[in-house]
Amino acid sequence: MAWVDSHIAKYKKGENIIRQGEKDSTIFVLLKGSLAITKDEVLDAELNTLTLGAMLGEVPLITKKFRSTNVIAKKKKDVLSSIKNGYREQKAALRAKPHSRI
Repeated sequence: MAWVDSHIAKYKKGENIIRQGEKDSTIFVLLKGSLAITKDEVLDAELNTLTLGAMLGEVPLITKKFRSTNVIAKKKKDVLSSIKNGYREQKAALRAKPHSRI
């Protein structure tokens, strides 16, 4: 069984939540505020806006690739719940100690 580590965090306007090119499997759920989606290759352009209830950050968890966009807080206080999946870490530990599977 995989474990998850979750917590609630507040971000200020203009603060990066996710940076393009990062290798991370944290998933976020937007609880309050709105977020801007940008790409480094498209300067000064907001590609999309995420609002209450949006889930973000799941793609690297599924694809095992780097983050493909930036996610930036748009409001004075944006609140997100982050969930860090420990599946990979646990899977590696089980491979190292096969008798732990039982």
